[in-house]
Amino acid sequence: MEMVQYKTVAGPVGLTIGSKDSYDKAVRMYADIIDREAVGGWELHLIQQIPVTQTVGCLASLLGQSSTTITFNMLVFKKED
Repeated sequence: MEMVQYKTVAGPVGLTIGSKDSYDKAVRMYADIIDREAVGGWELHLIQQIPVTQTVGCLASLLGQSSTTITFNMLVFKKED
């Protein structure tokens, strides 16, 4: 029976390019991560958005601060043994 292994790699939260850059530059940033991680039998399986919320403590809440949420793009790779 074959076993499947998974690993996750966080992609950039947001990509910024200059006004004179093309969108290809942003795509290449992800391609570089995928190329770097897809070695030794690993293949890209999916890209999943994962929201992570950081809550504030009691004092910060009293001072009017609120929780913040950032969405990470997790690149999921799989490898079959």
